[in-house]
Amino acid sequence: MEKLLIVGIDPGTTTAIACLDIHGSLVLSRSGRNMTRGEVVKMVNRTGKPFIVASDIFPPPKKVEKIAASFSAMLIHPEENPKRKKKVEKIKEMDIRKHPNKHEKDAMAAALYAYKRIRPEINKIEQELKRRRMKADLEHIVFRVLARRERISSVLEAISSAEL
Repeated sequence: MEKLLIVGIDPGTTTAIACLDIHGSLVLSRSGRNMTRGEVVKMVNRTGKPFIVASDIFPPPKKVEKIAASFSAMLIHPEENPKRKKKVEKIKEMDIRKHPNKHEKDAMAAALYAYKRIRPEINKIEQELKRRRMKADLEHIVFRVLARRERISSVLEAISSAEL
């Protein structure tokens, strides 16, 4: 399976993209003027398989909604607009010296917000794998549980049955 991605997008004249893996590590951060939706989709697809697209504002911009739909990805956004200071605090743990512009920082804040929202579910999956002493493809399970909305126990039982 391709690397699963959580994609934060800051659309506008300058569009920025930040992709995190399921462990919250930054995989891609780019920005460019007048980027089309097609260019964004190609760039992200070369990096991995997006299963979550995130916005850092409410309501999410139409361009972000359309990009999420292009990937058949879940759209995550805050319930209200966060203050700029709060966004900056969220991304302090990432190395932002490499990402000097505000657009990339906003895209990272969006991706990080989405990651923190799904992290408890990933933790549950990891704990259940440990409890069952199973070695399985975490990304495959995360995709089935979060993107396809399957129950963790059902996915793990299906994997166990397939291994027999």
